[in-house]
Amino acid sequence: MKDSTLYKISLALSVLGVLGLFLFVSLSGHEKVEVGQIDQEYIGRRVEVEGMLGGKYTSEGGHFFFHVKNGEEKLDAVLFKNELEAMGMDPEDVEEGTEVTLVGDIETYEGNIQIRPVELTLK
Repeated sequence: MKDSTLYKISLALSVLGVLGLFLFVSLSGHEKVEVGQIDQEYIGRRVEVEGMLGGKYTSEGGHFFFHVKNGEEKLDAVLFKNELEAMGMDPEDVEEGTEVTLVGDIETYEGNIQIRPVELTLK
């Protein structure tokens, strides 16, 4: 093959790779929503919410349960022990009323909508 042909092929593949990466990042992102907006339509989606952490409880097994509240609306959340360890987070270090940003997946547990955070940022 001629050098110019190889150059054209490699350029075309590079452009396709960049477009594919852009598409992947766009589709795997998350949407920023208000706590009160979250309903059944959000189940299975990854979202970002902000609010005040409250109702915190750590189970004997080390799982961390809490809610994030924004105005009168609140959303339950759970971080399992292995997730806490992966985040390097200790629930004892988080005070009630702390402003937080959560990125996580919306799911249901026993008929209640909740978020399973993959990121938790204290403000």
